[in-house]
This record gives sequence, C-alpha cells and structure tokens, in this order.
Amino acid sequence: LTSLFQNLESSTKLELMVEPEDALKQDNLAYAVVNPPRLANVLIVSPGNDYLRLATDTEPIKKVANIEFQSRDFLETADYQRKSLEGEYDLIIYDQCQPTVMPQCNTLFFGTKPPGDGWKFGEVKSPSPVVDYFRTHPMMNTLQLTSLTILESAAIEGPPGTQSLLDSLHGSIIALAPRGGLQDLVVSFPLSKFSDNVTEINTDWPSKLSFPLFIQNVISALAGGSRYLTVENIGPGELARLRPPQSVTKITVTTPNQKQYQIARDKSSGFLFSQTDETGVYTLKPSEYSSIDPPANQIFAVNLFDPQESNLAVRDKLEIGFEAVEAKTEVLPARSEFWKYAVAVALMVLLLEWFIYNRRVLI
Repeated sequence: LTSLFQNLESSTKLELMVEPEDALKQDNLAYAVVNPPRLANVLIVSPGNDYLRLATDTEPIKKVANIEFQSRDFLETADYQRKSLEGEYDLIIYDQCQPTVMPQCNTLFFGTKPPGDGWKFGEVKSPSPVVDYFRTHPMMNTLQLTSLTILESAAIEGPPGTQSLLDSLHGSIIALAPRGGLQDLVVSFPLSKFSDNVTEINTDWPSKLSFPLFIQNVISALAGGSRYLTVENIGPGELARLRPPQSVTKITVTTPNQKQYQIARDKSSGFLFSQTDETGVYTLKPSEYSSIDPPANQIFAVNLFDPQESNLAVRDKLEIGFEAVEAKTEVLPARSEFWKYAVAVALMVLLLEWFIYNRRVLI
C-alpha cells in the first residue's frame, strides 16, 4: 500500500466487508478513502524565533506543508490582509504578536492571545510546573510534558467550548477553542522573550524532543497537513468539513445514491456538508474555481462505526440520564381480527351462487 500511495494520482477507495450476515447489514461494510497529496500552506509570524525554524525544518513537515516565515511587519501589509482573509493559508502561527482581525484559517498563538474579548489571560505566575495534560488529544499524542520547565505563564480563560490541553499549578496554559468551523490554539507562555536585541529563554521545551513533535502534530491537525488528503471519520448524520484547494469557490457533492448537492464556500474558507445520512463513498467535484487547470475530484466516506447503534440486542436495563429503567416481560390482551375470514367465506358463497345460477340457465 505504501508504494501505491506514493504514486497516487487520483482518489482511491478502500473497502472492508464482513462476510457473515446479521440483522444490521449497514455496519458490515466500511470504507476508507485516500486522495492525492496536497501541501498545506503555513505562515509563521515571529520576531525571529530560531526554535520554530528548527522545529519546522524537518523532513516529515516538509513533506506535508509549505512553511513561510515573516516578521511582525508583515501583518500590516496588503498582501497579508488579502491572503489571510481569502483563506490562502491553512494555518498561521503568531509568535508573540497579534493580528487586528482573525484570519480565515486555523491559528496557533505563542505568548499572546487572539484579539477580542473571547480570550483572557490571568496574572503572570512564576514558575509554572506542569500538573497534567490531555494525553489522548491528537495534538498532544506521543508527547512527554511532565518534566517541562516554564518560568512565566498565565492561566487561560477561553470562549465557550474551550478545551484545556496542558494544565499548570495555576491553571490551563495551553487551550484549544472553536471559532465557527475553525480552531484556535493558544499557548500562554512565550518560548523566548525578545527585547533590545537580547533573547531571554522562558522554557526548556524547545530543547526537548516533544517540541518538534508538538509542532508536527499541530500542523497535521490544524493545517490538514497529512500526507494524503483524507477527511476525519464521519458517522451518518454528522457534519462533514471539506477543504478542497483555495481556488475552488463552489463544489458538487454526489451521495452514494447519486443525489447531487451544490455547496458554496462559507466564511471559514471551507465547505460544510450535512446531507450525510447514507453510509458509503461521497464524491466532491469542484464546479467553480479560479485556477487555470480544474482541481481534481476528491472523495470521502461515511461509516457506521458506533458500537451503540450497531448493538441490536434487547437490553435488560436502559439508562436514561441518571436513572436506570429495568426491562419487564408482560402479556397484554389483544383483539383477534376475524372479519377477514368472514369476508372470505362470504366471497366463496357468492361465487358458488353465481356458478349454480349460470349452470341453471344453461340447463
């Protein structure tokens, strides 16, 4: 499969079928799709942080993303305003700087917060020993962070829906929050402090292996920087977030039953598709685009992977909220319908009378 995907030129569908039949055939068939690779566009705005340059100058990241470094002055240019608002970037990393308007892409902030009142920083505390972190989150996967040394940090209070990914003794210091169809990741402590041409180290995190792994996880999760274009596992009825190339302004989605839906790009620079009631493979075809060459079609799959929905066995007990309802067996009286038999007998009598009458006439 590896050699096949390396030379992938068109979308590929993988299908897995369970042969023994059961009462629910819908979960006996599963699909996985792989689309041709596309490099993610990542902008890093920094006063000159060598740690970020080293962390992104790795082969795994070069294979999935185009990294662009700019100084803080770039935020005031018309080029940045156009690209950030038109969604040409998949991810922007702000290192100790803040835009006036949030871009139409996912973001990562180091040592500062997004503009507006949604995010708040508490009082700066020193030191900030790590207490715990969200080990199973995709951005914290395979990381070892309990031994980090952080001199100064501030507790984060984010908008509704904020998840804490790293907690210090004084509160959350790395948090993730949704913004429409986008996500903002905020690290309240800077990696280094820059003032009067003097660099002060604030944490030993960049010297540890977990830092480049963290940057790689962030690019994979927030920039869509996977080697192949795939969509997260989607269940029936769930919302699918589709991200074709930025030149595409309108797409046509064809369902497994060949129904077609026209969708325009939304404000989050992506496409949201909600008609996912059928399991199977859906086709995404760009119908309007600004590029000279037509972008390639993509596919995504909807699978029934919920064990609760697949379990059709009769329950002995059903939990509703905090209450458990026990199952009961009870025989209820029911009315027996005999009118059908009476109608059948009457019909037979009529047929017999009709037969005798016609025989009498013939005689």
